[in-house]
Amino acid sequence: MRRTLTGLLLAAVLTTLVGCGFPEFDEPDEPMAPWRAASAEPPDPAATSIDILVSERGCSGGAPVTDRIQPPEVDYLPDRIVVVIRIARVDGLSRCPDMPATPYRLELAEPVGDRPLVDGSHLPPPRSVMPPPTHNP
Repeated sequence: MRRTLTGLLLAAVLTTLVGCGFPEFDEPDEPMAPWRAASAEPPDPAATSIDILVSERGCSGGAPVTDRIQPPEVDYLPDRIVVVIRIARVDGLSRCPDMPATPYRLELAEPVGDRPLVDGSHLPPPRSVMPPPTHNP
Protein backbone atom coordinates (compact mmCIF):
# COMPACT_ATOMS: atom_id res chain seq x y z
CA MET A 1 0.00 0.00 0.00
CA ARG A 2 2.86 2.37 0.86
CA ARG A 3 4.52 1.76 -2.54
CA THR A 4 1.25 2.53 -4.30
CA LEU A 5 0.85 5.84 -2.47
CA THR A 6 4.50 6.74 -3.11
CA GLY A 7 4.08 5.90 -6.79
CA LEU A 8 0.93 8.00 -7.09
CA LEU A 9 2.56 10.93 -5.30
CA LEU A 10 5.62 10.71 -7.58
CA ALA A 11 3.38 10.59 -10.67
CA ALA A 12 1.45 13.66 -9.48
CA VAL A 13 4.64 15.62 -8.83
CA LEU A 14 6.14 14.70 -12.21
CA THR A 15 2.94 15.62 -14.02
CA THR A 16 2.90 18.99 -12.29
CA LEU A 17 6.57 19.70 -12.99
CA VAL A 18 6.75 18.39 -16.54
CA GLY A 19 3.23 18.96 -17.85
CA CYS A 20 2.78 18.27 -21.51
CA GLY A 21 5.51 18.87 -24.07
CA PHE A 22 8.48 19.12 -21.68
CA PRO A 23 8.70 22.94 -21.85
CA GLU A 24 12.08 23.10 -20.12
CA PHE A 25 13.57 21.18 -23.07
CA ASP A 26 11.29 22.66 -25.68
CA GLU A 27 11.22 26.12 -27.15
CA PRO A 28 10.31 29.42 -25.50
CA ASP A 29 6.78 30.59 -24.68
CA GLU A 30 6.05 30.83 -28.39
CA PRO A 31 7.22 27.55 -29.97
CA MET A 32 7.52 27.14 -33.71
CA ALA A 33 4.55 25.58 -35.47
CA PRO A 34 4.76 23.59 -38.71
CA TRP A 35 2.67 24.87 -41.59
CA ARG A 36 1.77 23.84 -45.10
CA ALA A 37 0.13 25.38 -48.14
CA ALA A 38 -3.67 25.46 -48.07
CA SER A 39 -3.74 24.85 -51.82
CA ALA A 40 -1.86 22.45 -54.07
CA GLU A 41 -1.70 25.18 -56.71
CA PRO A 42 1.47 27.29 -56.87
CA PRO A 43 0.97 30.95 -55.93
CA ASP A 44 0.87 33.73 -58.46
CA PRO A 45 4.38 35.27 -58.73
CA ALA A 46 2.90 38.67 -57.86
CA ALA A 47 1.18 37.34 -54.72
CA THR A 48 1.90 39.02 -51.39
CA SER A 49 -0.65 37.01 -49.40
CA ILE A 50 -0.79 33.21 -49.24
CA ASP A 51 -3.29 30.96 -47.48
CA ILE A 52 -1.58 28.38 -45.27
CA LEU A 53 -2.58 25.80 -42.63
CA VAL A 54 -0.82 26.02 -39.25
CA SER A 55 -0.49 23.01 -36.93
CA GLU A 56 0.24 23.06 -33.22
CA ARG A 57 2.81 20.71 -31.70
CA GLY A 58 2.14 21.62 -28.09
CA CYS A 59 -0.70 20.77 -25.76
CA SER A 60 -3.57 23.21 -25.66
CA GLY A 61 -6.49 21.18 -24.36
CA GLY A 62 -8.23 21.67 -27.69
CA ALA A 63 -8.05 25.49 -27.58
CA PRO A 64 -8.03 26.94 -31.10
CA VAL A 65 -4.76 28.53 -32.23
CA THR A 66 -6.37 31.34 -34.20
CA ASP A 67 -5.86 33.99 -31.50
CA ARG A 68 -2.47 32.63 -30.44
CA ILE A 69 -0.63 32.76 -33.79
CA GLN A 70 2.15 35.33 -33.49
CA PRO A 71 3.36 37.61 -36.30
CA PRO A 72 5.38 35.44 -38.71
CA GLU A 73 9.15 35.63 -39.01
CA VAL A 74 10.00 35.83 -42.71
CA ASP A 75 13.42 35.68 -44.34
CA TYR A 76 13.37 36.85 -47.96
CA LEU A 77 16.30 35.08 -49.61
CA PRO A 78 17.22 35.24 -53.31
CA ASP A 79 16.33 31.55 -53.87
CA ARG A 80 13.50 31.00 -51.32
CA ILE A 81 11.28 32.58 -48.70
CA VAL A 82 11.63 30.98 -45.25
CA VAL A 83 8.65 31.44 -42.93
CA VAL A 84 8.56 30.64 -39.21
CA ILE A 85 5.18 30.63 -37.50
CA ARG A 86 5.00 30.64 -33.69
CA ILE A 87 2.02 29.92 -31.47
CA ALA A 88 1.72 31.27 -27.92
CA ARG A 89 1.41 28.52 -25.33
CA VAL A 90 -1.74 27.96 -23.30
CA ASP A 91 -1.14 28.63 -19.59
CA GLY A 92 -1.22 25.68 -17.21
CA LEU A 93 -1.45 21.97 -17.85
CA SER A 94 -3.42 20.86 -20.89
CA ARG A 95 -4.58 17.68 -22.51
CA CYS A 96 -3.05 16.83 -25.86
CA PRO A 97 -5.82 16.00 -28.32
CA ASP A 98 -5.06 15.99 -32.01
CA MET A 99 -5.78 19.45 -33.32
CA PRO A 100 -6.84 20.14 -36.88
CA ALA A 101 -4.70 22.57 -38.85
CA THR A 102 -5.82 26.20 -38.59
CA PRO A 103 -6.27 28.35 -41.72
CA TYR A 104 -4.12 31.49 -41.70
CA ARG A 105 -3.46 34.16 -44.31
CA LEU A 106 0.27 34.84 -44.53
CA GLU A 107 0.99 38.45 -45.54
CA LEU A 108 4.34 39.01 -47.24
CA ALA A 109 6.27 42.28 -47.62
CA GLU A 110 7.50 41.19 -51.08
CA PRO A 111 5.91 39.33 -53.97
CA VAL A 112 6.69 35.62 -54.03
CA GLY A 113 8.33 35.86 -57.44
CA ASP A 114 9.87 32.56 -58.53
CA ARG A 115 10.90 31.53 -54.98
CA PRO A 116 9.45 28.55 -53.10
CA LEU A 117 7.99 29.11 -49.64
CA VAL A 118 9.77 27.02 -46.99
CA ASP A 119 8.62 26.04 -43.49
CA GLY A 120 11.34 27.35 -41.15
CA SER A 121 10.17 25.25 -38.19
CA HIS A 122 12.46 22.49 -39.46
CA LEU A 123 16.18 23.16 -39.20
CA PRO A 124 17.35 22.77 -41.86
CA PRO A 125 14.10 22.86 -43.80
CA PRO A 126 13.60 19.42 -45.34
CA ARG A 127 11.75 20.60 -48.42
CA SER A 128 9.64 23.33 -49.89
CA VAL A 129 6.19 23.59 -48.44
CA MET A 130 4.95 25.37 -51.50
CA PRO A 131 6.45 24.99 -54.96
CA PRO A 132 7.71 28.04 -56.79
CA PRO A 133 5.15 29.85 -58.91
CA THR A 134 4.76 28.87 -62.52
CA HIS A 135 4.88 31.58 -65.14
CA ASN A 136 2.15 31.42 -67.72
CA PRO A 137 3.22 33.06 -70.98
